[in-house]
Amino acid sequence: MSCFKQSALLPEYLLLSWVLTVLPNLSSRSVVLLYCVVLCCPVSCVVYPSCKCSSCSSLSEVLEELEAIPARYRGPGDFIAEQLSHIDQQGQSFTRSTFEQRTEQRTVSGGGTPIGGHSAKQVEIKGHGMLNNPGSRVPICEACKQQIRGAYVLATGLAWCPEHFVCAYRGCGRRLLECGFVEENGLKYCEGCFEAHIAPRCAKCSKPIISDCLNAMQKKWHPTCFTCAHCHKPFGNTAFYLENGLAYCEQDWNQLFTTKCVACKYPIEAGDRWVEALGNAFHSNCFNCTRCHSNLEGESFFAKNGQPYCKMHA
Repeated sequence: MSCFKQSALLPEYLLLSWVLTVLPNLSSRSVVLLYCVVLCCPVSCVVYPSCKCSSCSSLSEVLEELEAIPARYRGPGDFIAEQLSHIDQQGQSFTRSTFEQRTEQRTVSGGGTPIGGHSAKQVEIKGHGMLNNPGSRVPICEACKQQIRGAYVLATGLAWCPEHFVCAYRGCGRRLLECGFVEENGLKYCEGCFEAHIAPRCAKCSKPIISDCLNAMQKKWHPTCFTCAHCHKPFGNTAFYLENGLAYCEQDWNQLFTTKCVACKYPIEAGDRWVEALGNAFHSNCFNCTRCHSNLEGESFFAKNGQPYCKMHA
């Protein structure tokens, strides 16, 4: 094909290089078409497609050969080449900014999926003071009740002179800005003094309770120390039963202390109807004739060998 033998000027080479940079994914068919347009045809032929010069005749031959290439070899660049061949008919133009804008529109940022999972309740009893610089409002020290003209400590919404923000336990005086504090009844203590002198003691192990505290039987307990007196399992949030000053779970209390029905051997629980007869206790529906099993509650009965009988079978 004679059109490939013609030499091109430098600006035309630069134009072709720019096009290939903007459109790096052109297929081989489209690259040949661009060579023909840029290197073979004068500028006037591109502007005026009706031109019939020898270069354009060669270009027509190339286009005919390219049209014979099967469609399965057509790539993304072929679509752009077709658009370029119809510039004079549709008045469309593609610039570098146009391609960049379309590329940006296809870029999607994916958000993270919150991981999900369970939460545990934690009791936070230790606090920290924060050193602040003086502002437009002059704070008042909670200890000396004087205005603070310099840096001050802010904790639980109140202000202190740095030298006055100390452990409230007498004889300690440790600076709480260095170690943090535990608040009890409005007073702030260092953790060591709180555990040694202020924290309540467990009624079972006698150790200080510095976290969760359980109040029961007018005493304080670690939750793991308040257990059934028989099976020694912690009660948690379940009910307990008192007997002789000791706490029992429901199952053990029924087994150890409730009155049992002599007929069915099950305990007679609170609220159950029961009958006391022949020195024993019966559920109301268990107090029946030994022979015919008719219910004897509220009826006359006869005792034979320690067993109740109705009149008919006495």
